[in-house]
Amino acid sequence: MKKFWDKFDPEGNHLLLCFLTVLALTLFARSFAGAAQAQVTVSSSQSRAMTGKFQTFGTLTPMGTEQYAIPEGLVIEKTTQIGTSLEAGDVVALVAPGELDALLTRKGAEATQLELRIEGLLEDNAPSMDGVTTAKEAVSDAKDVRKECKEALTAAQEALDLAAEEEKSAAEAAVAEAEQLLYNAEEALSDAQAQLKREEAAYADAQTKARRERKSNQAEARVLQLDLEKVSAELAELESVRNAGYAVTAPAKGILAELEGNYFAMTNPYGGNLLTFSLEAEDADLLTARTKITVSREEQTVEMAGCTAKSEDGERTTFTAPMVKTGWEPGNVTVSGILWEELYDACVPIGALRRDANGYFLFVLERRANLWAVEQTVRKVYVYPERMDGVYAAVSGLEPGQQVVVTSSKPLTEGSRVRVMP
Repeated sequence: MKKFWDKFDPEGNHLLLCFLTVLALTLFARSFAGAAQAQVTVSSSQSRAMTGKFQTFGTLTPMGTEQYAIPEGLVIEKTTQIGTSLEAGDVVALVAPGELDALLTRKGAEATQLELRIEGLLEDNAPSMDGVTTAKEAVSDAKDVRKECKEALTAAQEALDLAAEEEKSAAEAAVAEAEQLLYNAEEALSDAQAQLKREEAAYADAQTKARRERKSNQAEARVLQLDLEKVSAELAELESVRNAGYAVTAPAKGILAELEGNYFAMTNPYGGNLLTFSLEAEDADLLTARTKITVSREEQTVEMAGCTAKSEDGERTTFTAPMVKTGWEPGNVTVSGILWEELYDACVPIGALRRDANGYFLFVLERRANLWAVEQTVRKVYVYPERMDGVYAAVSGLEPGQQVVVTSSKPLTEGSRVRVMP
């Protein structure tokens, strides 16, 4: 071995040995650091067509005769015979214009009174601070007077100290008068401070009373709001009768089955079932009569449209749609559909989105080559999620093709070195 190294220059041997040692240590350090790096999986942001889908349960009920209310307080003139086939908007009965207008006036006045009562109950009832403000000003003025009296007493005492013998009697009288004035000022300040405490206590009591009163008023206002909503709905029904030419009209196609003073009934001419289902308010706003939905049960599937909103409770909206000539039995079904579809430039798996106090962000993979290898680190990039469909998120603030971290074996921070797993 020695003969082999003797062939080379000794200084060169030392340099080569040092280089090999540094290389070995570097490789060892990098292998150790690599073991400590977070192992991550990544995905590239890419253009994607995203859709907003919904799926819910619905029910099928036989379509038969349905009753419709005639606004309370109207006297109708029956103009249509039982058994008559009607189209939507056809006249069922007429009402006297004078009676309807008078009823509208009364209901309008009732609604106005309710609105005024609600407005009065919700007015600000905060107590006045005038008493406290006046008392504070009195305390401030009393402090100023006391300060002036103290200064006058100090001046009188200094004059007494400097007075000649024949002037001492007058100087002592001046000091006595100044002391009395200061005493009076102290008394006045004490009275003012006591009055301020009384005013502050009275204001605190008034605040407590106002809070209780405000809470009671708000509860009463909520009850009156329900009454107002009822009266407003009645007004809307009466106005629809007047707008139809003082006539009660058929809401849909059907056969008139009953006609009484406060309601009429129509029979569905098609047979079949009525589909009923509900959606959360956010999805319900996107569902229109033209939206195609899919109704399925086991192996049976049918596509249809024509859904109309029937009622809502603030959180969910109920929809109905007729299903005719399907041969389906009444019962439960699954209802699904696509509410929106849009193409976005930068979409990432929803699992890549992270959130902190500043908002949503992604860890974007960056590569930097050095002498030995390509180093991979992550950079924190804040983004705004424009859409989410449960699998992908469309974001702004990210370029198409950038690789983002989806999963990591360890917590990551800005600049963390990572190893990408296949």
